[in-house]
Amino acid sequence: MNRFLIILSIFLFSSATTLSAQAGCSVDIDDLTIVAQVLDDKSSLKLELGKRVGSNLSSLLSQYNTLDVLLGDYHSGYMENIVILQAACQTGTFNLYKPYMCPDINFSKVNLAIELYFTAKAIVSSSSHSGSIATKTELIKLLETESLRTSLSTSIQSLGSACGGFVNPDPEEDPEEEIPGVCTADPYDPVSNFLWKPHSEGGGGAYARKLVVLMNPAGSIRVNGESLVDYGASNGRCTTARSVKTGAQHGKNVVLVYRTYRETQFLVIPDGSNRYDCAGKSYSDCGLKAYTPEYVSKIQKKIRKLAKKRKKANSKKKKRKIGSKIKVFKKLKKAAKLEGII
Repeated sequence: MNRFLIILSIFLFSSATTLSAQAGCSVDIDDLTIVAQVLDDKSSLKLELGKRVGSNLSSLLSQYNTLDVLLGDYHSGYMENIVILQAACQTGTFNLYKPYMCPDINFSKVNLAIELYFTAKAIVSSSSHSGSIATKTELIKLLETESLRTSLSTSIQSLGSACGGFVNPDPEEDPEEEIPGVCTADPYDPVSNFLWKPHSEGGGGAYARKLVVLMNPAGSIRVNGESLVDYGASNGRCTTARSVKTGAQHGKNVVLVYRTYRETQFLVIPDGSNRYDCAGKSYSDCGLKAYTPEYVSKIQKKIRKLAKKRKKANSKKKKRKIGSKIKVFKKLKKAAKLEGII
């Protein structure tokens, strides 16, 4: 934001105390202020959370750290987005400044910041520590409430609706589906709506017309050892992971590994040049093979068994079939090593 908009934001922030229900906003501005202050100073929050690590908290702290890395430097100026959210609920005032305010909002980053906050909430809830976080005792009280996430999600969606054509949407993959990039999936949900697109519609520079993988919820993705770059939410999915290669360039029997807060899964994509849309389907139903970390951790033993079986095979056709499976398993082994599983 330029200086004029910052001054305007301060004026709007001081001119009202509660978000109006007329635009579907149901979050108290005082609550949002506390959330924004914490997100603006997440380094202090991270330091406090680090002191609470125990056997029952290490997993949650790891999730917090992952979000912290994904969010990057976006902690700076989060209060500005809260002020914009407030202004959006004051229809008349917001409409006047819509062309200036909406382009500054990155919805995927806003939602990522919110998830960071609620992960901190989960850590606090499961901790016996009775002190304050970042010396804000109000935060402890706020973190104990359960209704804030729903209200905040409703308000963010209302903001996206209010911005309409003025907003710079997060990268969209299907031009016929222009939906603002807002992630509504819970980070602990199982993976769903998996989509492998060999050529993207969005992305720029090195990622233009290259492979993109979309799914719910938010997570990290590797394809044949390449860590894809996540552009955030698009087309109703929380993850939009881009590659510098096309799907075809990744070849056949491509090994993809995704990690979410809930699970890690290994997928084998038969042909990288094809599109695989698994929305509402199991992986097998849409032509993919899925392997758990437990299965892959024993892959070397399975390779040895297959090698013995190939030696005993009495036809070239069987030998080729077993040999192809061995090649896939060797790719899975390489991916498992990269993930630290074996």
